Amino acid sequence: KIIPEFKPELIFLDLLMPEMGGVEFLKNYKPLGKQTPPIVVLSNLHDQEIIEQVHNLGAVEYVVKSQITPAEMSKLATGLLA
Repeated sequence: KIIPEFKPELIFLDLLMPEMGGVEFLKNYKPLGKQTPPIVVLSNLHDQEIIEQVHNLGAVEYVVKSQITPAEMSKLATGLLA
């Protein structure tokens, strides 16, 4: 609900969250047209079916948290914001 007001430039989305999981968020997310921020899904789940599902729902990247360094995350974010 707050995304249209907050207008983030990038969304990092974890799959496992307490109130609404990442897949559920993506299913309910309403893109903002040209202002739609890229969504990067973060998880330690390495399941090809879930990866395909989140990409089909609009995520631009799927990152396995245990396989990426903070420097690599920074580089990814910088590239997506360029």
